[in-house]
Amino acid sequence: MITVFDLFMSAYQNTLLIYVLQKQLSQKEHSFLWEIGCVGLTVLLLFLIQYFRLPVPDSLIFLVLLAYIKLTSDEKFLTCLFWVAIDAFLMMGTLTLISSFFDISIGVNGDVLSASDETMIIYGFVGNTAITVVLSMAARINNVKNLITQKEVFLFFIMLLLTFFVSECFFSARISDDNQYSLLIGAACAFAVMILTIILYEHMIKSAQRQKQAEMSARAVQLSAEHQDYEYL
Repeated sequence: MITVFDLFMSAYQNTLLIYVLQKQLSQKEHSFLWEIGCVGLTVLLLFLIQYFRLPVPDSLIFLVLLAYIKLTSDEKFLTCLFWVAIDAFLMMGTLTLISSFFDISIGVNGDVLSASDETMIIYGFVGNTAITVVLSMAARINNVKNLITQKEVFLFFIMLLLTFFVSECFFSARISDDNQYSLLIGAACAFAVMILTIILYEHMIKSAQRQKQAEMSARAVQLSAEHQDYEYL
């Protein structure tokens, strides 16, 4: 029963990710079979990885989502990568946070190490409720690409990677006594994230200032044109 439950939850999570990505990125005209194929492929991959120990990382699932959204969207590759990364890290980070409230051993990507079926069912419902709330909030934000430059997107992406690595290290240290370096690596990554946050904040302030100046210049040009038209009349 738990296998069917896992597959159902995986299908729900990937359907939710597709819905959120469609809200965040402009879409081309395409058949709904793209969505069915994407969800089916991601569920199949997760099933093979978890229950047949397919030697590939779970992150391959997000590459499938990236390929899907790039093929069905009008957006540039960097923009698609930006939103897939944000949504993926939001989902995985939320599940990691929820799992910390349970007295169980469960991997950050959903790989069950030791937990009863009843506990996993409760965790599944609570975790998916949490990611539904978080990703629904993320779906409301779809104009970041117009406010930041490629350099800032790259810095933000590196921050996401480091933040996820910190989460992995702390989670590994919590469930394993053998990994002596997890806390040290996690602390180092956390420090790097703080530095990058300061740098990114400065770049975003400058970007906002440039945008404001451009808007003021455009407004001045518009007023000048309107004034000339008035004098001509």
